[in-house]
Amino acid sequence: MMYGDTLIIFSVKEQIFAVTIESSSITATYRTLFNMAWRSGKKI
Repeated sequence: MMYGDTLIIFSVKEQIFAVTIESSSITATYRTLFNMAWRSGKKI
């Protein structure tokens, strides 16, 4: 989950936890990766 300069990464495997990262450069990188994946997706 991303909002503003905050990225939250959730894990729900063996141990449930979340990591919050507040960084404009890291969120910009994750947004770029998400947008690349979104554009390469195919309609089903």
